[in-house]
Amino acid sequence: MNLSTPALNCALRFSAERAFPLIVKSVRLSSIGFFGLILNASVLLTASPVSAQSFTSAVWAPYTDRYGIIHSVPVDKKSRDPSTNNGLLYTAEACVMMRLQNVSYDRARIAAGVQGDQVKPGLFRRSPIDTNDTEAPDDYIGLGALAGVCGFHDVARNILNYGNGGDQASGSMVLGLNPVSVGKGWLALLRRGVKPGQIVPYNYNNVNPGTFTLGTWMGKFPAIIVHWKLAAGDRPTQSEFAIWSAALVYSGEENLKGTSQDPWLQSWLMVLTYEMSGYHSAVADAAVSQWWKLLHQRYPGGIKQTMSDYLAAGASGNPLSEYIDDFEGARNPSAIMVDSDGAAADLLGPLEGLFSMNCGLDVAGATCIADNDFSPTNFLAPFTTTLTAAEAAVDSTNEAIAAQQELLDLQATALTKAKDLSIGLNKNVVDFQGQIIGLQQKLTSLGAQKAEMVAKKLDKIQLLGHFEIPCKRVFGKCIPLMPPPGVFMPGKFQPNPTFVALVNSMTNLSNQVAEVQRQADQTQKELQIAQKSITSIESLEAELNTELDRLRNDLTKAKAILELSKGGLEYAQAIVQNVIPGVLLPTTP
Repeated sequence: MNLSTPALNCALRFSAERAFPLIVKSVRLSSIGFFGLILNASVLLTASPVSAQSFTSAVWAPYTDRYGIIHSVPVDKKSRDPSTNNGLLYTAEACVMMRLQNVSYDRARIAAGVQGDQVKPGLFRRSPIDTNDTEAPDDYIGLGALAGVCGFHDVARNILNYGNGGDQASGSMVLGLNPVSVGKGWLALLRRGVKPGQIVPYNYNNVNPGTFTLGTWMGKFPAIIVHWKLAAGDRPTQSEFAIWSAALVYSGEENLKGTSQDPWLQSWLMVLTYEMSGYHSAVADAAVSQWWKLLHQRYPGGIKQTMSDYLAAGASGNPLSEYIDDFEGARNPSAIMVDSDGAAADLLGPLEGLFSMNCGLDVAGATCIADNDFSPTNFLAPFTTTLTAAEAAVDSTNEAIAAQQELLDLQATALTKAKDLSIGLNKNVVDFQGQIIGLQQKLTSLGAQKAEMVAKKLDKIQLLGHFEIPCKRVFGKCIPLMPPPGVFMPGKFQPNPTFVALVNSMTNLSNQVAEVQRQADQTQKELQIAQKSITSIESLEAELNTELDRLRNDLTKAKAILELSKGGLEYAQAIVQNVIPGVLLPTTP
C-alpha cells in the first residue's frame, strides 16, 4: 500500500563499504562465523579530533572490562570484571561516537567483547559473569546501533534470525499463558492474530532459551524490530516506518518532563542507526526532525547534556560524556527513499495512542505497545469516517456537476433558439429594407410622371363646349335674345383620370412604404431584444461554465482526498495488521 508512490518490493543489502563510505578497509570474517577468527587489523578512518587515541588507548582503558566491553563507570583494576550490566549499550554508544568522529577503533576487540556476551547467535546476556539476569531492550538497541552505525551488520542479522528461529515458542503455548497483571493486553492482541501452528517470534530469553515469557518477548517493542532491520540492511515497509516514527515521537513527547535520560539516549542510537541505514522514509524524516526539536527542548545542550546528566557525578573526565555529540547531520547520502510523500506523518498522532512507556519491570527507555485491550475498530474509526466523508464529497460534487450540466444544456437550447430567432428577424429586416427601397423607387418614378403631367397641364382635361341662346323669361317663358346658334360656351375642366390614378397610386405606395417601414422598425426592435437575449444567455452560460469548471476542480480535489483517505485507511489497516512484528492481526475485532 502506498499514499503517493508504488512500494519498491526489492531487498537491498548494503555492504559496509557502501553503507559507510568513510571506512577505507573492511574486515572479512572467516568461515567459522562472525565471532570466529577476526582479522586483528583495526579499521582505520580519516583524521579526527582524537585520532591519536584508539579504542584500546588510555581514554577507554579504565572503562573497558577484560572481555573488551566498555562501561559507564571504571572497572576494577585487578579483576577487570564488568562494572555495569549495560556494557553492550555503552560499547555501542562509544563505538557510534568514534565512528561518526572518524576515530580509529579496534573492531576485533569489540567483536570479542560482544562474543563474550552472546549465549547463542543472536541471543545475548548482560555480561559473561551475569548469566541469571534477563537481558533488556536497551542493550538490544545498542547492538542494533553497533550493527547499523559501526558496520557489524551480522549482529543485527543474527538477532533477527534468532527471533524467527527454532527457539521461538508455538502460538498454542503462548496463548495458554495467563498473566496475573502485566501482559493481559499483549496476550489479547496475540490471541487475535496467532494462527494454529504458528510461532510467536522475537522472544529472547537468555536465562532459559526457548522459554517464552512476556518479559523476554521483544515483539511488544515493534520499533526495536524495525531498528534491527535497518541495522541489518533490510528494507522496512511503509507501515513499519510509520510504527517506528510514531514510537520515536511518542517517546520524545512522553519524556519531555521526565527525569530519566534513558529514553533519549536509546532514541539517539535509533535515530543515528536510521540516518546511516540504506533506507529512508519521508515519514521517518519528519519524525526524526520532530524528535531533535523535542530533545533540545528537554535538554538545550543536546545529547551531551543528556549524557552528562545521566552519568551525573561520573561525567567529569568520562569519555562517554567528553566525546559524545548530537551528530544531527550524519546521514547516508546513498540511502533509498521508501516513499517520497510525508503526508503519512499525519498518521503519527493516532499511532502514538498505540504506545506506552510502561513496558514492564526493569524496562527503562523503550517504547512498547500499550498493554491494553486494543480495538482495531476504534483505532480505524477516524480513517473510516474520513473515507466516508470523502466518498460523500465526491458523490455530492458529481450531483452538483450533473445539475450544473442540465442548466448548461437548457442554456444551450435557449441560445440556439435565440440565435435562430435573431437570424430570422435579421433576414426580415433586410427583406423589409429591400421592399422599402423598391417601393421608394416606384414612388420616385410616379412622382416624376406626376411632375411631367403637371408641367404639360395634363393633370386636368376640358370637356367639349356648346352653344347657348340666351333668353329672357317673360311670364314663364324663355324669350331668345338672339338668333341661333347663339353664344358658344367652352367646356369645363376636370381632373384627368389618368393623373388621378397616378396620384392614388403614389398615395398607396406611400402608405405601403410607411407600413413596411413600421414593420421593419418593429422587427428591428425585436431583433435588438433577441440580440440582448443572446448576450444575456451567453453571459449566463459563461457563468455556468465557470461554476462547472469550479465544480470539476472541486471534484478533482475531492477525488484526490478520497484517494488519500483510501490510502490512509489502507495504511492504518496495514499498521493494525503489523503492529505486532511477525503476527498478522485482523483489522476487525
